[in-house]
Amino acid sequence: MRDENYSMALCEVEYILNNTDEQLIKMIPNSFINWIGKNKSKTYKPNLRNDIPIESQKLLPETEAIISVIYRKYWSSEEEKEKYIEENKKYTEYEELQKRNKYPTDINEILKKNTNQSQKIYENEQNIPMERSLTVVKKENIFKRIINKIKKIISHTS
Repeated sequence: MRDENYSMALCEVEYILNNTDEQLIKMIPNSFINWIGKNKSKTYKPNLRNDIPIESQKLLPETEAIISVIYRKYWSSEEEKEKYIEENKKYTEYEELQKRNKYPTDINEILKKNTNQSQKIYENEQNIPMERSLTVVKKENIFKRIINKIKKIISHTS
C-alpha cells in the first residue's frame, strides 16, 4: 500500500461491504475482497454507523475513490460503464489539450526558441571583452633537450 491512509480506507471499505446487500457483494470477485482484508490496517477502527446513510458520513477521500472504482467496475450497468468510458475519454482529451497548450510540441517552435536563446547568449558574449590571443609554445627537439640537461648538470656540479 502507498501509505497509511489507503490501509485505513480499506478498513472503511470492508466495513461498508460488510453492511451491503449480499447480491452486490457476490458481484465482486473474492480475490478483490481478500485483497482488501489482507491490505487493510490492523489497528484502525472505522468511525461509521449503520443507522446513518453512507452519503451523510465522513469518509476518507481514498475510501470514496475505492468505492467509486468498485461501483464502476462491478456494480454499474453496461450503459453506465459506456458513459464512464466516454467521460474518461473526454477528460483525457481535455488534459492532453491543456498539455499541448502549455508545452509546445512543434519541433520548429522548440528549435526557434532554442535558437533565439542561443542568439541572445552569443550577443551577450560579444559585449564581454575577452583575451583571444594564442600562447606561443616553444618546443625544442629531443637532442637539444638532452644537451641542455647535460649542460645544467655540469654547471651545477662545478
